Amino acid sequence: MSGLEELYHQIVRLRNLGHIDQAGDMAAKMCRKWKKEPVFWIELAGCHALKYDFAKARQAVQKALQLGRSQSGIFELAANTMLSCDVPEEAIRILRQGRKLHPGGGNMDVSLATLLERQHGVDEAAELVHTLLQKDPAHGEGLWLQAVLDKREKQPGQAVEHIERLLSENQPSQQTRHLLWKALYLKIRCLDEMKQYSDAVNAIREASDFTREWYAEDVQLCQQSWEHRREAMEGFNQNLNKDQLCAWQNEEPRTDQKICFLSGHPRSGTTLAGTILSSHPDTCQVDEKEIFYRFTFIPLLLEHPQAQSDMERLSIASPKSLTKYAKKYLKLAARVTGDSGGRNMIIEKHPLHIYSAPAALRIFPGSTHIVMLRDPRAIALSCLMTGTKLTPFSVNWLDPVATAKSYDSIMAAWEKTKNWEIPHVHPVKYEDLVTEQEKTTRQLASWTGMEWNDELLNYREKAKEQAATSPTYEQVTRPIYRDSLEKWRHYQELLEPAMPLLEQAATRMGY
Repeated sequence: MSGLEELYHQIVRLRNLGHIDQAGDMAAKMCRKWKKEPVFWIELAGCHALKYDFAKARQAVQKALQLGRSQSGIFELAANTMLSCDVPEEAIRILRQGRKLHPGGGNMDVSLATLLERQHGVDEAAELVHTLLQKDPAHGEGLWLQAVLDKREKQPGQAVEHIERLLSENQPSQQTRHLLWKALYLKIRCLDEMKQYSDAVNAIREASDFTREWYAEDVQLCQQSWEHRREAMEGFNQNLNKDQLCAWQNEEPRTDQKICFLSGHPRSGTTLAGTILSSHPDTCQVDEKEIFYRFTFIPLLLEHPQAQSDMERLSIASPKSLTKYAKKYLKLAARVTGDSGGRNMIIEKHPLHIYSAPAALRIFPGSTHIVMLRDPRAIALSCLMTGTKLTPFSVNWLDPVATAKSYDSIMAAWEKTKNWEIPHVHPVKYEDLVTEQEKTTRQLASWTGMEWNDELLNYREKAKEQAATSPTYEQVTRPIYRDSLEKWRHYQELLEPAMPLLEQAATRMGY
């Protein structure tokens, strides 16, 4: 490995470990020293994007493209950076430019087709995939994309055929593991759509086993991190105090900006609710970013390391400090949404705000909090079926019992506080949003203080215009579907080891 390659990989390692400032400083230094090396500009852009400084990220990407026009890989890296800045149309433009300059170079056709499918450009994606498979009928990514398109066209049987061919012609390796992992989880959803539930159960187990085997190191690290997170949540929950939370919520607002925090367990319907609320013309959405957690909640806690608990740290925070972090959040939210304060309401959507909600009450008094609820048995099944990037939370979804236990840990704060009648905190059942859409949507609008707008019922059209970041990106563009409400009953064999825990949770949640 050359010296430059080693420096590049050092930056990547720092960024992957979460040391964003160090990685950014090193990338900036390399850009000054080796001004004509585009990869360092790409890394600098990536660090800016992780700090939500999208304007600087774009500038660095443009510099990289100027320097790296002769390198097809730079276009793919640049497009990925633009995706992290929530500008998929810019990523698509870059990939198209790269394909003109480098026809047949790299994996740009695959990248472009994948992105077009996610952004609902299905016809163009299908043409690209058709061309890929004409050139190479065994093209792995081409077969996977064809299966994705088949499923979208309600042809899950054809999708399974393409997946089976992909799996048979690609042996597991470090190079193929991500492709095979994606294919296994897509197969689960196709079998479910075909109502082949027994086969789907076997496919879920196969996908879980594959993940444990081929991502063993990642699984171990995520499990260790989960234990730390779980212990932190337990400590936080023990110190929750009704009078304190109510008092914080009733303080004078620190800003004029209205904010609605949208939370709930993952797979509880937060994406659907967020899509509906953000379809109102007077709202903008911060969709599953970590602005509040990384740049507001954690820094505030770190100001008082001598305190005995996180609740004490929040309690002793000064008004000056609280205002500082409220303004910092709003500045970063404006970068993410592109809105400079013209919208009346920010929808701050992240499932795990259910843990950081006390900090949101403290920093933003008077904020609205919508907590999405769903039958825990349906949540557990959805978690087990959905292939998502391994995190300290999703690592539990490789096993039904671990899924049920993590559900209890994540929802413990809500269970403790749900009857405290904290002002402006409202639970919403996913099942009500599905079966009584207009009635429940009107309740949501009323609770957030929005004036009614019929666009709230036309959310699917708005969803097609938004950057697709959630695993459920395709589902929210369809008419609201009811088939998922009782689907878990078809998977009782899979859920059986966890059913005692899930049924107890269902009872506590009113199901």
